Amino acid sequence: MKIRMSVDEALDQVIEAMNDGARPWRLGPAAAQRIHDTYRTDFEHQLRRPRAWQRESGKVLRLARWAGAVAALLAETELGPETEPGEVPADHALVGTLAAQHACPIPAPQGGLAFVAGRWCSPPSISDVPAELLRKAATLFSAD
Repeated sequence: MKIRMSVDEALDQVIEAMNDGARPWRLGPAAAQRIHDTYRTDFEHQLRRPRAWQRESGKVLRLARWAGAVAALLAETELGPETEPGEVPADHALVGTLAAQHACPIPAPQGGLAFVAGRWCSPPSISDVPAELLRKAATLFSAD
């Protein structure tokens, strides 16, 4: 594994992991660009730490796979199971990352901080995400 990783290389690995989680769906160019644009600043900041990617990439990429699965689930529920899987819309990809951050299935380190979601992916602005999509995502995870 590379000790020093460029921001674009790391984010490309995140997109690849999201695609793994989303199969048979995939993130198209618009969704990949949305993820790159949204999380670039966080990744720039974190990759300044020596060996940060080497130590934490496994956790980050595991969350990315979950994010891809949620994004595909949203696309599937919106378009219906009879629709042939295709590209995950950009908004769905972003909401998938929000859900993975919120659930954060990665155990916290000593001290109780959920550091992977908090450092690598700060909650982005969702003002341009359609409210209907956010409501739909919330129903997928409600206890009702």
